[in-house]
Amino acid sequence: MNTPSRHKHVGVLSLALFAVLSGTAAGAEADPATIKRLVRQLKSSRTRPAAVRELAKMGKPAVDGIADALADKTSGVYTTQAKSALVAMGPGAIEHITGMLKYRNATVRKVGLQVLGEFGPLAGQAVPSIMKVLEAPDPTAMMGLRTVAAQTLGKIGPPAAPAAALLVQAMTDRADVHGFLREAAIAALGQLGPGAAEASADLAKIVLDKSQTPKARIAATQALGRIGAPADLVVTTLRQAMQDAPNTMIAREAVEGLARLGPKAKAAIPDIITALDTKAVGYRGLQALARMGGDAVGALDELTRRLASEDVRHRMYSAEALGLIGPKAKTALKPLVAAFKPLKASDPSRVAIVVAIARIEGYPSRAVGFLQTCIKSPTPEVASAAFQALGELGEQSRGALPALVMMAEGTDTEPGGKAWQAIEALGNMGLVSQQVAPYLIKIVKARKESKRHPTKPIRLAAIAALAKIAPKDYEVRELLQAAADSDPNPTVRKLAMKTLATLTRKDKSTSK
Repeated sequence: MNTPSRHKHVGVLSLALFAVLSGTAAGAEADPATIKRLVRQLKSSRTRPAAVRELAKMGKPAVDGIADALADKTSGVYTTQAKSALVAMGPGAIEHITGMLKYRNATVRKVGLQVLGEFGPLAGQAVPSIMKVLEAPDPTAMMGLRTVAAQTLGKIGPPAAPAAALLVQAMTDRADVHGFLREAAIAALGQLGPGAAEASADLAKIVLDKSQTPKARIAATQALGRIGAPADLVVTTLRQAMQDAPNTMIAREAVEGLARLGPKAKAAIPDIITALDTKAVGYRGLQALARMGGDAVGALDELTRRLASEDVRHRMYSAEALGLIGPKAKTALKPLVAAFKPLKASDPSRVAIVVAIARIEGYPSRAVGFLQTCIKSPTPEVASAAFQALGELGEQSRGALPALVMMAEGTDTEPGGKAWQAIEALGNMGLVSQQVAPYLIKIVKARKESKRHPTKPIRLAAIAALAKIAPKDYEVRELLQAAADSDPNPTVRKLAMKTLATLTRKDKSTSK
């Protein structure tokens, strides 16, 4: 299925083609009278779908027509109607939509910002224009727009990293008397990821400043954990936050941030162990220890002790952490077996214990047969734990491919259903699942929607899985391009857009 000679440049080519396909495609029809008529039709639920489809073909003239209608208070066109039409135009219209930010009318600029946010990472080219809104010459009068601008930068994510310094300034803007801009700026910095590392020192000050509002400290803690860099500063700050504000939302966000850092946060193991009995940290602390893998060996005794906990989450995540420590956790084998014996078949911690034993013994694949039995369990929690474990075992789960495909063909296709979870597991197994890519492609192409499942959610799971198991496959890229361009389901279009943007960003980072 792979076409080596072509897929090397497919990310750039497909986005270029997409821009052409999604831009102006019907110049002859884009006369002012036609556009005005179609914009008026946005007001009626009966005529709106057809009007949106036609406007989506017209590119810049249609964007300008919608913007003019929004600026005209007598037009009767609502912002929600305008946004649906603009989003339907696809990423090829991003340049034209960015032009809305130059309008004097605040409603036009606000809608432009919100629509750009809907395109996520694909709207990276609009970041300089959005930054201009954020650093408006009249900060007080434009506070609402500046707040929306900050939110939009957050939705764009990593491509908006150049705006980090400006967002830091927004956090301390004196004109922001109600704190709305500050909250939006802090949240946006977290969404930028490691690219916003220059903001970490300022966020750390907010986290540890007890004179700040709890809301601000919680938001800053979350953002700092998501940025995760520089690691030493982040770990030191989050550890201190757990000590200063035990059993609070601040401590909860701190431990979740430490979990994201994985082995880089091993210095925090003593602090996490101390907080395990608090409600705010509890099982989340055990999840953090699991993310640290073999470095969590210092918590071996505590993890072993919690296998006997009455809380199923404590049993599950303690077992998971022990398994990820690996052979160094051999002293936990007998306690794991002892913990397994009294458990009922409906207890999901049995799954984690079996996988842990197999990992500690050095043969993770030995757990696959048991997991294949568990995915058929009538207890949702047991089946979910088994699906997740198969995905995490990756190559070791190769023998479960037929069983997972069989489950994926089931009728339980709603999010969280067994068919959905089976496809998620196939995706999480990564490249080992490449042989089932044609099957997943068929699912995405099956656009026929039933009355019971009007959004065909299983297609969303298939798109996400394909991006993981065949990220460089030419056919997969073309499929995503087609879905982003013309799929009748707006949710599918949006996911395809974001997936393409992520894959293209990875292509660029790999080629450097």
